[in-house]
Amino acid sequence: MAKLFYKPAFLLFFAFIQAVSFAQPFAVEVIIKNQPDKKIVFGAVQGDDFIEKGSAFAENGVVRFKLDDDAEAGVYRIVLGKTKYAEVMDEGPQQLDFIFNGEDIVLETNFKAPETETNVIQSAENEAWFLFKTKERVIKTELDELTQEVDYYWEADEKEKAIKKADELNRLQIEHDLFITQWVQKTDSMFAAKLIATYRQPMLDGYLTKEQRNELFKREYLNAIDFSDELLLNSQAYTDRVFNYLVSYNKKGMTKTEREKAYEKAVDEIVANTNKNEKVYKFIMKYILHGFEVLQLDGVITYINKKYPTN
Repeated sequence: MAKLFYKPAFLLFFAFIQAVSFAQPFAVEVIIKNQPDKKIVFGAVQGDDFIEKGSAFAENGVVRFKLDDDAEAGVYRIVLGKTKYAEVMDEGPQQLDFIFNGEDIVLETNFKAPETETNVIQSAENEAWFLFKTKERVIKTELDELTQEVDYYWEADEKEKAIKKADELNRLQIEHDLFITQWVQKTDSMFAAKLIATYRQPMLDGYLTKEQRNELFKREYLNAIDFSDELLLNSQAYTDRVFNYLVSYNKKGMTKTEREKAYEKAVDEIVANTNKNEKVYKFIMKYILHGFEVLQLDGVITYINKKYPTN
């Protein structure tokens, strides 16, 4: 009887040990054209924070990094170094963001233009993500151009042209929302789906004035996404959303006091939409406070610390 009891247990234990011993890290390989002899840094993205995971030099135009098999899904980044122009002008380095979600990754990019000249050789997540971003950039450019035309014709009192462009703008916004929905469904089981969903925008009727559309944006922009998903902390999705929202409250010609009062209203709206998950909420509040510290808007910082203490 003892043998019958212990043998299966022993086999299960052995299988577990064998599985652990054979666990392999995931490989990230990037083939880089025109890469100068500069150290390449690899790390994870969390909002505006970059958590370095390692560094290496490219060998024959190829750099390789490893991620443990238990590494969290999210956005990761390789920092390729600065161009000569960036060094002279004190600008940021060339870098490439991509998704890791439990698979080996092989990418091909160009040091001179990593954002627009990256090919995915291996990685289902990144193949979907980069293809989405390419198409999204095209639609975003069309939306921006149409919005400018709508504003121009309404302000110039060219009603016929304004109505035509307003109809085109509204139609393209509907198409854009359908585009987002289809891509979320297409990438349903991927981390990419979470990021893609954050590109959803409120419908801003082209028949409204610029000021009316901005007010509508303020009311609905934060409602368009879910701020309770902790996995999205491993990206810039939440911080980008909050940044874009804060920008909508800033008007040219404002005094410092007027700007601070406007940002206080924005903070109230941000808190109301992001306080459903404590971890997400604290993450966003930390980001906001740091931003206002950089801008030296002490009045807003005092307002937040008094009304929304996070400690």
